[in-house]
Amino acid sequence: MEAMTKRQKRDSLSTLFEGQIQILIERGVPTSIIRSLTIQKNGINGVLEVATEMVMGDNHIPFLPVLPKGELSLDAQMMALVRNGEKMGYADPGAHLIRNSVVTPDYPYYLFDVEVRTMFLRGRAEGRGLRHLTVEEVIAVCVHGSEKLKVGPRECLLAGASEWQRENAIPRVPDVHMADKEGRPWLTIYHPGM
Repeated sequence: MEAMTKRQKRDSLSTLFEGQIQILIERGVPTSIIRSLTIQKNGINGVLEVATEMVMGDNHIPFLPVLPKGELSLDAQMMALVRNGEKMGYADPGAHLIRNSVVTPDYPYYLFDVEVRTMFLRGRAEGRGLRHLTVEEVIAVCVHGSEKLKVGPRECLLAGASEWQRENAIPRVPDVHMADKEGRPWLTIYHPGM
C-alpha cells in the first residue's frame, strides 16, 4: 500500500477537522466556542500543520477538540455531546468538584496524538509529552473517537489527570462509563470491580 503524500494526509486531516466541528454544531455547541475552535485550523502552529507532521500508530486519533468546563460545564457536555445511540449522557451530582491535576488551557483547545488502546487514555497537549487525559479530554474521546474505543458497554474510560474530591473523602479518579443500566453514558467516580 502506498504511503500518503503530505497533501493527501493534510486533506484527510482537514476532512476529520470539519467532521468534528460539524458534530459539535449539530449537538448545539455555542457559536463562540465553534469559532474559537475553527480559527485554530490553519497557520504555522495550526491543527492541520501540527497533525500533518505527526507519525502515529493505528490506535491513535490525530487530534480532538476539547471544551474546558469553564466554557461548557461537565453536566452540559455529558448531556449535549456524549451519546450512546439516541441516549444522552449525564453526570453524577457533584461533578463540579472534579479538578484537573495538570494545567490545561481555559479556552477551547486541541489535544493531539490521542492513544485509545487502554482504559487510561493518553494524549499530547501543546507540545508536551504523552500524559493521561483530563475528564474534559475523555469526554472529547467519547464524542469524536468512539469508533476506535476498545471498551464494552459496562467498561469505563478513566480521566487519570483529574480527581474528584468530595467532602471528607479520599480523592478518586473520575471516569466515563459507556453505558449505565439504561444504556446512557455516565460520568462518575471510578470504583474498581464495578
